[in-house]
Parts: sequence; structure tokens; C-alpha cells
Amino acid sequence: MSEKSLTEELQSSKPYSRPAGIRSDVLLRITIIVLAVLIVFFLALLIRGMFQAERRTPRTSVERDLIYWQSRVKANPKDARAHDGLGTVFFTEGNYYEALREYKLAIKYDKKFYQARYNMAITYEKLGRKNEALKLLKQVQKGIPTFEPALYEAGKIYYSQKKYDEAAKVLGKSVGMVPDGADAHYLLGLVYKAQGKKDMAIYQFKEALKYIPDYDKAQKALDKLLKSKKQ
Repeated sequence: MSEKSLTEELQSSKPYSRPAGIRSDVLLRITIIVLAVLIVFFLALLIRGMFQAERRTPRTSVERDLIYWQSRVKANPKDARAHDGLGTVFFTEGNYYEALREYKLAIKYDKKFYQARYNMAITYEKLGRKNEALKLLKQVQKGIPTFEPALYEAGKIYYSQKKYDEAAKVLGKSVGMVPDGADAHYLLGLVYKAQGKKDMAIYQFKEALKYIPDYDKAQKALDKLLKSKKQ
């Protein structure tokens, strides 16, 4: 083939090119994939943030109290009131041993903090450690003679231990301090009944019903006692 004809053939031939549309299609697919990945990523971040926000935000008053008292203790580890408050939160949640730990710290940092001693006594009572509870309640009675709840709780323990004389003594003081204390009147009625003092028991049950007319347990105890007297 002559040089001229070769030149003419090269000039007449079309240059090679990629099929139209392949590059733009690939780019479109890549763009869609990237956008999908970004959407999934941001959705995951959003969901994670929602869960974290939910965990960070206290949902109940107990959770808020827990955060508050923990921050107080952290700010001042020797703050007796803060330890007592934290102990009360644990007690409310049923974490009695954690509550005892906090009450002990409260008493350690304030020997005359009788509210913490009382709270600790109630916690011991919940755990069935009644003698330890009574010991603390006696300390409270000695430190604050007018603190009626300590008398009532001591009466409950004495009654459960069938120490009726001791129960009658402290419950008598209790109703003397708080005449409208229906629970104390009812419990004192049970004590008198156990002692065989039916008339005194009837009087206490009636006193309980005077302050709480729909006190079902007191009403049943009174009816049963009145019925037994007629026989």
C-alpha cells in the first residue's frame, strides 16, 4: 500500500471512544450509594443521641433525687445531710445495705444527727435485725424525747417480740404526744388485747376509728372483741 493511500485510510477512519452514558451511569450509582450510606450514618447518630439523651435525663423523682444527693456527696464527702439523703433514696429503692452504708457515714460525720439514726433503725427493721433497730431507737428517744415516730416504731418491735409491757409503755407515750395517731391507738389496742385488758383495748380501737372512721383493721378488731365479751 502506498504512503498516500495509507494516509487517506487513517484520515477516513473514526477515532475510538467509550460508549456514551457508561461514565455518567457509574457516577450516578456511586452517588446513590454514598447518599444512602450517609443517610444511614446520620440516622444511626440520631437514634444513638436519642437513647443517650433518654439515659441522661432522669425519668422519675427517685432518679432525680439520686443524682442530686450523689452530687452533694461528691462536692462534700463529709456532708452528713447528703449521706442521709442518699441513704433515703437507696432505702426507697429497696437497696437496704447501700442505705445502711450511707446512714452510718451520716452518723460518723454528725454524732447528733438523730434523723439518720432513726432512718438506720427503720432499715434494720426491714432487714429483720430488730435488736439493732431498738438500740438505735432508744438512742433517738434519749436524744430527742419528743420525736414520736421513734416511740411508735419501738412499740411495733416490742409487740412483735411479745414484750407487751415495754410496748404499752412506749405506745402510751406515742398517743400522748400525737392523740390523733390512729395507727398507734390501734397497735396499743392490740397490746392491751394480748395482755387480756379487753376494756382498754376496746377504748384504743374506738380511738383509732375516731380519727380514721374507715380503719378496717381497727373495726374488725373491735367487732371481734365486742363479740367475745358478749359470750
